Amino acid sequence: MAQATSAVKRLKAELARRDWSQNELARKLGTDSAVVSRWMTGQRTPELKLAVAIERLLGIPAAAWIAPEAA
Repeated sequence: MAQATSAVKRLKAELARRDWSQNELARKLGTDSAVVSRWMTGQRTPELKLAVAIERLLGIPAAAWIAPEAA
């Protein structure tokens, strides 16, 4: 879970750097803002296709969301 927590911190920092809201990120990723909210609180991690979309959009590697014990 520590790796996913680090990814959340990176995601929050990147959103702040770009001055994007969670809603704006959700729109750009084509997903619901509630989904993004669950990532931000650590309740969930992005499914693979969204993790790849985050990587393409923000440069945060998709692998950052995978806990080491899950790999």
